[in-house]
Amino acid sequence: MDPQTANLAIDFDRDIREAVLQALPHDPARTAELQAMSFSDLLVTYINWRNRLISPRCREICMSSEFQRTRYGSIQRTPALEHIIEALKTGGDVTPHLSTRVTAGFDVSASAKLNQRQDLDLLLNDWNVHHLHLSTTMQPNGFVKRTGPLLFAVVGSTKALLIDILDHKSWSREHIAHVIINNWPNANFVHHLPNVVWGLAISEAECQQLRNAGIHSGFIEHKDKYYLIGMGGLSSAGTSIQHTKAHGRHPPWSSRIRAPREGAPGLHQRDAAVEQQSGAREPRCTLHHP
Repeated sequence: MDPQTANLAIDFDRDIREAVLQALPHDPARTAELQAMSFSDLLVTYINWRNRLISPRCREICMSSEFQRTRYGSIQRTPALEHIIEALKTGGDVTPHLSTRVTAGFDVSASAKLNQRQDLDLLLNDWNVHHLHLSTTMQPNGFVKRTGPLLFAVVGSTKALLIDILDHKSWSREHIAHVIINNWPNANFVHHLPNVVWGLAISEAECQQLRNAGIHSGFIEHKDKYYLIGMGGLSSAGTSIQHTKAHGRHPPWSSRIRAPREGAPGLHQRDAAVEQQSGAREPRCTLHHP
């Protein structure tokens, strides 16, 4: 056996970096910027992008009463809407209905405001809400034609909560939060704040201003009660605090794991002490779980 491989250190940081750089869509001219990132920042960048995608899997469809009125009470019941519902239910791919910005995994510019960044979905990162376009007309870029009406939904690993059909000016509408509270008050991203006394209501315009500044805008007043919407808040970088927490669940194994010599007990096994200490298991990057 080659002496150089007799006691081989497995560099997980390096391997993960390489995998992230291969998977993350970005301008090749900016690869050097990604390579220069700290391991933590690179993982947060990747998780931020991955969280924008909706993985094809079977989900329980939960429709709000407001959505059902809109769906059956107007012309909004389009073939595209029915296609999206069926795809979410049966494990189909809804990526063509997402924002074309999901093709940008890294778009950092010193002069760009958060709401102008191609790699950020502030509504998703702040309130955990996706938006999907209601068209069946495919374009050369692989996405459907952009539409005025949008389906707003919380899409998790097992459920899809269909909120309502709204226009492009609805990014900070309280209606979205109110529908969530009315229909799914026990969802794990809705938190009743019984001891909070709120002296000043935040307008929708102020909500958008907070979000654009990287400040969580999830404090909602509804029927004289106060709630917190979202999965942990918005960071000053425009990513979700949950993205940082997700990275924190994966410890830096590279300095503590070695492949034993050929024939040694436990070949290819993870360091049990590290796993026991960290509670680490199969990585989970899908953060938007209802």
